[in-house]
Amino acid sequence: MSRAFNWIKELPISRKLTLLMMTTAAVALFLGGVAFVANDLFVKRSGMLSQQATLAEIVGLNSIAALDFDDARSARETLTALEADPEVMAAAIYSGQDLLFAQYNSPGFPDTDIPASPGIAGQRFTLDYLETFQPVLVRDQKLGTVFIRTSTNDWYVSLQRNFLTGFAVMAIVGLISLALSHVLQRNFSAPVLELAGLARMVSRTRSYSLRARKYSEDELGTLVDDFNAMLEEIEQRDMKLSEYQQGLEREVQSRTADLQQLTERLEHQAHHDSLTGLPNRKRYKECCHDTLAERSRDGGQFAVMFLDLERFKLVNDSLGHHVGDRLLNIVARRLRNCVREGDMVARQGGDEFTVLLRSVSGYEDATSVAERILAALAPCIELEAHTLNITGSIGISLYPYNGTTVDELLRHADVAMYAAKSKGGNGFLFFSDEMRTEGAELLSLEAELHRAVDEQQFEAYYQPIISAHDGRVRSFEALVRWRHPTSGMVSPGRFIPLAEETGLITEIDEWVFGEACRQVVIWRKKHLHDVSMTVNLSSRQFSRPDLSQRLEAILNETGATSDAIELEITEGTLMHQTEQVQSNLMKLKALGFRLAVDDFGTGYSSLSYLKRFPLDRLKVDQSFVQDLPHDQDNAAITQAVIAMARSLRLMVTVEGIETEEQLAFLQDLGCDAFQGFLYSQPVSADEAERYLYSRVAQSSAAAASAPLHQQQ
Repeated sequence: MSRAFNWIKELPISRKLTLLMMTTAAVALFLGGVAFVANDLFVKRSGMLSQQATLAEIVGLNSIAALDFDDARSARETLTALEADPEVMAAAIYSGQDLLFAQYNSPGFPDTDIPASPGIAGQRFTLDYLETFQPVLVRDQKLGTVFIRTSTNDWYVSLQRNFLTGFAVMAIVGLISLALSHVLQRNFSAPVLELAGLARMVSRTRSYSLRARKYSEDELGTLVDDFNAMLEEIEQRDMKLSEYQQGLEREVQSRTADLQQLTERLEHQAHHDSLTGLPNRKRYKECCHDTLAERSRDGGQFAVMFLDLERFKLVNDSLGHHVGDRLLNIVARRLRNCVREGDMVARQGGDEFTVLLRSVSGYEDATSVAERILAALAPCIELEAHTLNITGSIGISLYPYNGTTVDELLRHADVAMYAAKSKGGNGFLFFSDEMRTEGAELLSLEAELHRAVDEQQFEAYYQPIISAHDGRVRSFEALVRWRHPTSGMVSPGRFIPLAEETGLITEIDEWVFGEACRQVVIWRKKHLHDVSMTVNLSSRQFSRPDLSQRLEAILNETGATSDAIELEITEGTLMHQTEQVQSNLMKLKALGFRLAVDDFGTGYSSLSYLKRFPLDRLKVDQSFVQDLPHDQDNAAITQAVIAMARSLRLMVTVEGIETEEQLAFLQDLGCDAFQGFLYSQPVSADEAERYLYSRVAQSSAAAASAPLHQQQ
């Protein structure tokens, strides 16, 4: 139904008018024809019923005598008289006992069946015939029954004739209506169609100077006038709109160009690092997924690398973030020059970079790139009168050997990078299953370290520092040891780096400082007034603005005095040179602490920085002592450091002394104090006290080289 309505809506108006008129005429004719035919059929049907009822009544009257005297022959003669009516198909007379008494079959309908007994009195009209059962009554007594069946062929012939006549009349009237509608609608639809065509032309050509012709003064004429007035108004507005449009187009072109540039910048910023211009973590991961899909299809390999710069935080904190940013840009350029055009270098954040080698033939290709990267980082970098040496640790995972998903490959490369860093840095390692085990062990160790801090599972050990002038114990260096409740002693090399990484080192430092203060108070109460303590402070401590207040509170709690404590600071901490570090050093010096630089010589700072800080002592790192006096380079460096310290009026302690030969060489250089296994390993407080008494009892000259195992 909806399709029919849509089809009508799409017709031209002339067709709609024609359809309307034709439909109206057709409906009127149809209804009239139906009424005529129905009336004719009703009249003829009523006539047939009345005629047959009369005929049955006549036959019944003529058969009374035959029924009364049981004269079947006379009854048959009465029925034979029906031959005069060609429409009668059959007839019968039944006795009062409803038995067939006489019957008649028309020669035109010899096969007509006659019921064996009369039916219900009355008439029945079917498609083929009309039947009548009418009782024969004499003084209200049923003497018999008359049956007559007549054909309805004439009735159907008349019905067909009426339908054909009606159809012919409808066709003639339809043709006349079509001709009249064509004439009538032409005068109405022609102006409307012309107006519609003009509207389409104006819409298509936008020529608003066109005007419609006016045919009459009726409503159509008024419509034409209004349409022409509308065109005139549109023409005037179109001229103004064109002027505005030209200006708007120029503005849109300018804004579009700006928007395109902004879109490109935003797209670049969304996928690239703002400092180095390298792809960022998001873009890198997308490329890893694309590469994984390619290699999974062609069965190839690719490599993922994690690179972490060493000592970058030191540069950032000591020389400022602007120097750190310039350093990162230089590193980024060097890294880009180490890979092929199809590969990718990205910045993860901070001092971490990632490299994607999209196609490798095995470990050899990844090894070659890693070696190129380390070689590219090796040359010194000159920034603002500072010479910087940058190294890195690289972790590598290879698809499909070290993972089959991007997240797995990235995680394993990160694990390998930390493993390379733990081995001293400036190198690379491929991921292995052992690293996963080590990572799990490290997580377990971290949890146990937190528990150790909470439960104070630590012990303080002390290593003597011997005066070079009289051989007496000048001080003890307080060192921390972790006695695990089930695993026993845990090596400081295992938990100290982890403590520094997790920040637990600050709590451990304060605990060691407190133990050292308590022990020095005990010894001084025993009249060992010359003994002092040396305590290491980690670099994290110097980022705390309340460092001096916290140490002073521990002094007050334990009863120790600051003149009995020497604080050791690593060279790396010293080189941070932040305002907070300098402020803390000044406050500690004002409290009366002596300050020493530990592991001196391992950094890459300028020695001139030493005079800027209130220092009292340098401790030469044991790495310069190991091969003395045979290593000429180490001997020259040690001699230069001692000479420089003398010129700056600083005391010098050399640590890591293990042989008499080393001791003799250093004594000739004029050191102030010695420390190392030649004298004693770190021992408990009781053992340190016994060692202290044994040294006091001996002469200074004889005791200068006495090892601990010889004196116990």
